[in-house]
Amino acid sequence: MTNDDAFMVLAGVRYCLGRHSYAPSLCCDWLKLKWPTFAEADKAQIVRAIQARVAEDGANESRAGIHSWETDLRTWRDFLEWQARPPFRTGDVVQHGPTGERWVISYAEPATGYLSWLGSPDGEAKIADCILVEAVSDEEHHTILRNLIKAGGFRAVRARRLYGDPPSPPALPTGADA
Repeated sequence: MTNDDAFMVLAGVRYCLGRHSYAPSLCCDWLKLKWPTFAEADKAQIVRAIQARVAEDGANESRAGIHSWETDLRTWRDFLEWQARPPFRTGDVVQHGPTGERWVISYAEPATGYLSWLGSPDGEAKIADCILVEAVSDEEHHTILRNLIKAGGFRAVRARRLYGDPPSPPALPTGADA
């Protein structure tokens, strides 16, 4: 992306930050789709602009009467939460653009820009070539991560390093507890 492209993206975000219509939702959906292709400095500028507006709007009670204000604020907050998490995590389903294949992710490593999938054959693909189809719940993520770590291998080592040890599963009731 050129400097002019980055400027236009930031200008578009700033424009949408001031709108109370379909624009914030459309902007956030587009940003999520294109996010892997942005330079880290451009991402940081976008996040700072959104954070500033969210802080301003969240503290400004006079906006409460504006139609869709709360929905827009929630849309921007949801985007900030989304961008703060790793792009994909163990168990998420992605679609690989070049092949059209859908994969269940074993890990996604932002530092290298690559991810790997569960199953055979082993391999890696660029994160930027994939889009999220279905995000797993925290519980599903932890279950799949536990099973991956139990199975071992290079994918388990990387997933554990990226996501940490999952919490222990809840204890099943015993005969006396049931």
